[in-house]
Amino acid sequence: MKKIVSAVVLLVLLAHAGPAAAQTDETTRQVGRKGARQVSLSFATITQIISVGDEFGLSGGTSSSTSMFGAVDFGRFVTERLVLSFGIQGSGTIAEGQSPLFYSQAGFLYYFTPQQVMSTYLGGDLSVPLTTINGERPSSEAVGKVGVQAALKSNASIFVEGAYGGAFDAFGSRGSFRTQLGLRMLF
Repeated sequence: MKKIVSAVVLLVLLAHAGPAAAQTDETTRQVGRKGARQVSLSFATITQIISVGDEFGLSGGTSSSTSMFGAVDFGRFVTERLVLSFGIQGSGTIAEGQSPLFYSQAGFLYYFTPQQVMSTYLGGDLSVPLTTINGERPSSEAVGKVGVQAALKSNASIFVEGAYGGAFDAFGSRGSFRTQLGLRMLF
């Protein structure tokens, strides 16, 4: 966990110090521009912390589990800094032999310096389940995220982000921390 936080802090520092030096090799590289379409492919691990209440609303205990996550998102820069997106996400735990869960999602990203080679961003997603678990539909989830994206070419970038979100339902609350790595392409 400390290594991930350290890596994100280092990338944030580079995002603000690195663009001036990096622009000398290729001035056409940038994270995004108004009107551009963006396709994201990403993979992550998710650690869920589950808190279950008793009949009096007091905590009955907590547990945690880790699963794999993948997503495909389609977005558009509606302003110089704001991307609105939608997509599909899937997650599952291989060791437990459960069926994977699929969600549709809609969200946004707000980039601080998208016309540079590297930019930090904040964002959020709302995910709605498409599949069921034992005949019951899981709760929708809201997720907030922070990340760093770096342009490799004029139309391709890599990104790393951390996200935290949760869902609340009749069975208790569920929070999850996600570290995500991916590729974004501009069109």
